[in-house]
This record gives sequence, C-alpha cells and structure tokens, in this order.
Amino acid sequence: MKWAERHLSREGLQPVDKHKTESFDFLCSFGGKDLFVEVKGTQSDGTCISLTPNEVTHAKENQNSALFIVYDLQVKDGQLPKVAGGKELFLMPWDINAGKLEARGYAFTVPAHAFTML
Repeated sequence: MKWAERHLSREGLQPVDKHKTESFDFLCSFGGKDLFVEVKGTQSDGTCISLTPNEVTHAKENQNSALFIVYDLQVKDGQLPKVAGGKELFLMPWDINAGKLEARGYAFTVPAHAFTML
C-alpha cells in the first residue's frame, strides 16, 4: 500500500486511503474527477491476481477505476517479515473486462437447520 501511495502522490493524484471502509484502496483525484484505485501485491510475476467479489463489482460499475500491482516481491520470513525487490504496473484506466475473470472457489453457507440436528 505504501509503495502505491508514494507512486500516486508523485503523479499528483492525491491518494486518500479508503481500504478499511470501501471496496477499493485509494480515492484519488484525476482531472477533477474521482479515480478509484485498487492495489494488489504478489510474489508472482503479476500476470494473475486475486480479487474479491466486491472489488470486481466495483470495477465493473466504475469506469474511472485503476489497478496498481506490485509484483515479483520477495518476502523474507522472520519475527518481522521483510519485503524486498518488486516491480510495479499501473493500469489507468483499468478495464476489468479486458482481462479474464476466473472463479477460484466458493463460500458454502451451512443451512440453519443443520445446527438443530446436533
């Protein structure tokens, strides 16, 4: 997040952290309009990232979205893990429909009556 925040600030986008209350990470200003920025970090080559259902919905409903990926990160374990390396990719605008969305799992809600059978 800090990497992205520094980059966005250097670009004059005035990032405001919203990751705790919204389905995107930073609210920025670009050309007098809101820009919603999603941030992802990965140790992989960055060609495939995970998104939550809310992140997908938000990106589909807001064409003024951007995606910031920090990839090829190296994490060294220890009492306080350290992150090194990394490269960045900033997609602005982010057209979520230009990529490929693929389901990777399901959430199963146990029927309420199952708990009464105990």
